[in-house]
Amino acid sequence: MIYITLNPQSFRRYMSALIRLANSYPIESDKLCRYGAIDYKNLVTQAIASNNFPSRVPRHTKAYAQWKKDKGKPSRIGVLDFDLLHNITVFQDQGGWFGGVQPGVMDSGGKNWNLRGRAVEIVKYGMWLEEGNRVGQSDNQRPRPIFMPIARKYIKEGFPNRMNVTIRRLEAAWH
Repeated sequence: MIYITLNPQSFRRYMSALIRLANSYPIESDKLCRYGAIDYKNLVTQAIASNNFPSRVPRHTKAYAQWKKDKGKPSRIGVLDFDLLHNITVFQDQGGWFGGVQPGVMDSGGKNWNLRGRAVEIVKYGMWLEEGNRVGQSDNQRPRPIFMPIARKYIKEGFPNRMNVTIRRLEAAWH
C-alpha cells in the first residue's frame, strides 16, 4: 500500500493547473491544425505565384508555352487564368483543417486549346499538375509536383516550429 499526504493548498493548485491544461488542449490542438493549414496554403500560393518550387518542376512544352504566349496568358507553371491560385484557401472539413482547393469549386470553363469547353472542378488542376497526364487524354502532360514537395518541406522545417509554439502555450497553461 502507498499512502500520500497532500497539502490542501498544493492539491488545489495542481487541480486548477490540470483543469486549465485540460481546457487548453482542445483549443491549442485546433489552433495547431488551423495555423498549419494556413502556413501550407501560404507556401503553396507563394510558390505558384513566384514559380519558385522546392523541387524540380519541368517547364511547359514548347507548343504549350507558345500557345500561352499567343493567347496572352501568363507563362508561369500552374497559372492560366488564376483559377487555381485564387482558390487555394484554408477550410475545415470533417473536423480537420486543410490548405488547398475545396472540392466542388468550379472554374468558369473555356480552358481548352480553343478557349472553350465546360467548367472543370479546380481541384483537378492541382491533380493534373501533381500527377501529369490526364487519364484518357492525349495531351501527355508531364507531372509537375508542387503540392507534395511543399508539404514534405513544411513537415520537416515549418511544422516543428508551429508545434513548439503549441507546446509552449500548453506549458503556460500549467503554470
